[in-house]
Amino acid sequence: MAVSDDFLIYVLDQLSTWSEVTARKMFGGVGLYRDGKMFGLIADDVVYLKVDNSNRDDFLQAGSAPFKPYTDKPPSMSYYEVPSEVLEEPEELVKWAKRSLTIQKKKKSDFSHWFIDLSQEKNMEKPCLNNQNEYPDDDVLSRYLGKVKNTWDSFMNLLKESYPLFSGEWRYYRDGKSWLFKVTKRKKTICWVSIYPNQFKTTFYFDDKAEDLITKSKLKREYIDQFLNGKRYEKIRAITVEIKKSADLNTTKTLIEIKEQLK
Repeated sequence: MAVSDDFLIYVLDQLSTWSEVTARKMFGGVGLYRDGKMFGLIADDVVYLKVDNSNRDDFLQAGSAPFKPYTDKPPSMSYYEVPSEVLEEPEELVKWAKRSLTIQKKKKSDFSHWFIDLSQEKNMEKPCLNNQNEYPDDDVLSRYLGKVKNTWDSFMNLLKESYPLFSGEWRYYRDGKSWLFKVTKRKKTICWVSIYPNQFKTTFYFDDKAEDLITKSKLKREYIDQFLNGKRYEKIRAITVEIKKSADLNTTKTLIEIKEQLK
């Protein structure tokens, strides 16, 4: 029931307008909590929400499957997979999650005893910016990026000059224990940017509808293959670009153009 860092951050961001959602680890999976109650869980990069008779039909009508932690045992009928179209829309996802929290609050107990703090997660590649009290200003970025800071400045200028409707902000994600730069257009997330020694990475998430645009684009084969053969987060797949020099920004620009073509 492994959960990748990238997908966990993606889910938490989709829920970010509903404050104080936290994550706790469970046997390789992750529980989603609010107000001390577990309203959902993530297993194998699939999100499940709590159900009962009040909302189960919504999941069934969307063709969702119940959570099945063990292949040799019946599935759990109290958690169902979140439909991909709901997961992709933050406002809709929050509505579904709120109903699940209401259901869980009616219960006399939850599954807190299954979990340990997510901070115990080890052996995962982490970005550099791990100090919550150190905002990623120019001095901090220069320290980690070195000569690549000039490329970072080119990236910032690209966003400002070519995409005036875009905005960007640094956020510290306690579950991932790092600062990430989030690029958005209105309420739509364009990409995530993480800082590593002497490089930075842009990560874009696309659903299956983007496959035709990606395969017919001018992207290098390695990025097309990354999408086609990469791990699926339900119907979502990621493309990550490692950026060290200005020429690497061309790939990021192409991915932005693909994002802009998608509704």
